[in-house]
Amino acid sequence: MCNQILVLNRVDAEEFESSFSWACISIANAEEEFATIPDDNRLALFQLAFIDQTQPYPGFALFNDEHAYEIFDFVSNYWDEIDTLLIHCDAGISRSSAVAAVLSRFKFGSEGEFLYPPYDPNPRVYRILREVACGREDFCECQNEEIEENDEDGWIEEDDWD
Repeated sequence: MCNQILVLNRVDAEEFESSFSWACISIANAEEEFATIPDDNRLALFQLAFIDQTQPYPGFALFNDEHAYEIFDFVSNYWDEIDTLLIHCDAGISRSSAVAAVLSRFKFGSEGEFLYPPYDPNPRVYRILREVACGREDFCECQNEEIEENDEDGWIEEDDWD
């Protein structure tokens, strides 16, 4: 079972090494910009292309529900087989930390460090992942009885991230 979620920038992700089994969610702005991720002990790689924006930008994909479902499917398929889940984007600050925060919430009981500096989670990615997760049995709140109470539904709101 996965013991840690690790967020890195693209450069560090391309140099990542682990002696344990791991999987990677690799995020780029466009499909032709995917990072070259090492494969030693890596069980799986999931590549997604969407920009780090909250509003449409011509020629680029915004994060959407389909991306969220694909992330949750990938994690469900490999969670019990890996020691580490590596999530990276270009800077390792916004898109990857939003994904890590939501996954950490459902798998470990809290968003952990991923909502606070040096991270700055993309609010669109965070919101959509939260909404989609709440409708999935494999990512329901009851998986972890120790979820910290931060607001009426237990989620830390964007205004409280800093």
